[in-house]
Amino acid sequence: MDTIDADILAQFLRECEPPTPPSASSSSCLGPVPTNFISSNSEEFPTSFGRALQLEEDDKQALLDALDAYATSVPSVSNDQNEIVIKTRSQTLEEIEAQKLAIQRANAIKRRNRHRARVKAEWQTLRLQCSELNDQLTALKRARLSTSDDATRLKWQAIVSKELAKR
Repeated sequence: MDTIDADILAQFLRECEPPTPPSASSSSCLGPVPTNFISSNSEEFPTSFGRALQLEEDDKQALLDALDAYATSVPSVSNDQNEIVIKTRSQTLEEIEAQKLAIQRANAIKRRNRHRARVKAEWQTLRLQCSELNDQLTALKRARLSTSDDATRLKWQAIVSKELAKR
């Protein structure tokens, strides 16, 4: 293998690398691929490349940031309205916060609407129960008055019959 293959391999690795966030440095985490990466003379990796493989904490953090940026660039489907929301690296923090705020507001509106519908149904049920109870109350009042009228009538008939018997 010669240097052309190494250049092609380096180009391929750069293209397959996940996108880095804007805050991270423009260089890759591992640095440039050394020209003697693949050599036909030795089967061992060069020592400079071996040191490049040892990731330090900063490199690990940069790699994690790059993976997070790649994960956020994947389209995600919103369950509420089946809309595809695409978050890309070009979106600013304010745009992302605005989207989150809009989602929170939409969820709050849905909660309020569900609550209003629940309260409306409850009020309708209460009104229906109130009218039924009023009907029952008037029926009971009529029944009580009719029985008291009958009892009063019976008493008067008894009094009248006694008076007639005395005469």
